[in-house]
Amino acid sequence: MTGKLCPKIILEGTRLTLKTEIAFALNEHPRAVGPRRYRYHSPIISAEWCALDRDRFHLSTRVHQLQARGVDYDFRWLEERLLPLGFRLVLCTRRPETFGAARAQRLEVSGKPGQYDDLDAFVREQDLFRRLAGESLAAPGARRLRRGRAGRRRPHRRLAGADRRAVRPVT
Repeated sequence: MTGKLCPKIILEGTRLTLKTEIAFALNEHPRAVGPRRYRYHSPIISAEWCALDRDRFHLSTRVHQLQARGVDYDFRWLEERLLPLGFRLVLCTRRPETFGAARAQRLEVSGKPGQYDDLDAFVREQDLFRRLAGESLAAPGARRLRRGRAGRRRPHRRLAGADRRAVRPVT
């Protein structure tokens, strides 16, 4: 029996991109976390917009500060420390035309539905996340997700060189 794994995954992206669902799925997947006896810890770092506090991490901090104050913080020092430890960035995105359907689902459970009124804001924010992720040291080699059969999401890795033939490009 193999030991516990300690995944070093930073989930980033705007709201309505299934970050929470992806984190829960990764926390249950034995290839991500190894065998688990207890379910009291969460080995995934999620930079999600948290409803309970104002803390953000990494790209989410940069996006928030750029939008709210016009200030960009340089987190290269953080990435230079996280990268040798094996941390990787997963940017969760969706096609712009799918935000409406995602909003409809979220409104069924949201305690603050007004935050989903302007879907164009999500698209603009996602574009900013994409730009910042492209600048990130943690992004190369990050896993990307695409829809597989039966609507399930499955991981694909961006690969360089000859290995790229084995993985279909993500659209």
